[in-house]
Amino acid sequence: MSKFQVHPHRGYLNTDIYLINNNKDSLVLVDKNTNKKYCVSPYSCKTIRLCEGDHFFRIDDSEESEYFETVFIEDAIKLGGGRLVGAYVSERNNWALVKMTDRMYFHSIESGIEFIEYGLVPQEIDFLPNNHTLFYTRGQGYTVFSLKSFTPVFFSKTAPVFRNNEFIIFQLNKEGDNSDTLWIYNYEDFVSLSAEEYAINHKNNEIYIYNDGKISIKSLETLETLFIVSPYGSFLMFILDGFYISESINGEYSVFDIRNGNKEIGRLVNSAIYIKVLDRTILPKEDIEGLRGLYSELYGRVRGSSEKYISLSFNYA
Repeated sequence: MSKFQVHPHRGYLNTDIYLINNNKDSLVLVDKNTNKKYCVSPYSCKTIRLCEGDHFFRIDDSEESEYFETVFIEDAIKLGGGRLVGAYVSERNNWALVKMTDRMYFHSIESGIEFIEYGLVPQEIDFLPNNHTLFYTRGQGYTVFSLKSFTPVFFSKTAPVFRNNEFIIFQLNKEGDNSDTLWIYNYEDFVSLSAEEYAINHKNNEIYIYNDGKISIKSLETLETLFIVSPYGSFLMFILDGFYISESINGEYSVFDIRNGNKEIGRLVNSAIYIKVLDRTILPKEDIEGLRGLYSELYGRVRGSSEKYISLSFNYA
């Protein structure tokens, strides 16, 4: 947790602003807008009111100059309050959230401390591990919000593609680029990975990433790289949990099992349009038949087919 916090970050001329000292020693905070200094006792808070405009608070110490908190005060007086929209509480965090039509109240169940943030009114609120929340605001997107620093730590226009108790993953498309960037947040730090294609194996809690001609398999518990394989032929797409399709030089499409020694277990022959299953114990017929839509997508991608469905027949070796 940071040595100090300021709440709320947006207010009015009659809004009480709280300067909170999370440190065992007294702190002197300076407002760079007015150059006024405030002394805050250890593990306590000081209530002030500010003039209109932007205010930047720092510890009055050159060694701490990198960290600051901002507050914007509107040139107006706030009268009355908004209507109650909903209340949220979760066993994951020690916070209760109360959403009004014009603000959000944060109440610490553990310490009893309360904060307020004006203008923060998401349509959807979901609690994440390690004192984080996920806000969705219509027309804007998704925000990962830290209840430790009371600041947004990440914003995305699209929903996360995966989340568990260790990670939340967002996919960011690079405009004009064939690859995506996966932003992986462990509720402390971010890691970014480039991916031309990726797939998530929920059963094994793994993510498969194809990039620069290699397939890397990473754990979604530790993000450790478990192993790396080189796909046979020209890689096209991941399918199911742990399989991929590639195209050979003679135009045949083959299905490979990543975890079973990168073994070929099925083949889609272009001229005959049938799938030859080489090992039915690994990929049974009912799973193959469930791939009709995926193969249609495959044909649409590599052959420019406009057909929504493609008739396939099956032949077991």
